[in-house]
Amino acid sequence: NWNKQAEIESTEAIPNANQPLQFQGLALSEVKEILEKTFEIEIIFENAALEDCLVSVDFPQRDLNYIMEIMAGIYGFSWNVEENIYRISGGTACP
Repeated sequence: NWNKQAEIESTEAIPNANQPLQFQGLALSEVKEILEKTFEIEIIFENAALEDCLVSVDFPQRDLNYIMEIMAGIYGFSWNVEENIYRISGGTACP
């Protein structure tokens, strides 16, 4: 189980490639950092308020497009990718 407690106070720890990504009570800003390190990408939020939303979701698949689609459904944002930069636009208040 890889979650905030196993993180040992640092988003420097990237889960093993064979483990699912599990986020329990993390701010979206922390999830952003983990995704950036795990997938070697950059994520830019145009709506900075979204970064304070708490995330509790497990992703059994390490498929970034799948993860982005699920998160977009939860937070109502749209996203596009150009090279390794994912731009997050729109979005509603935290659910």
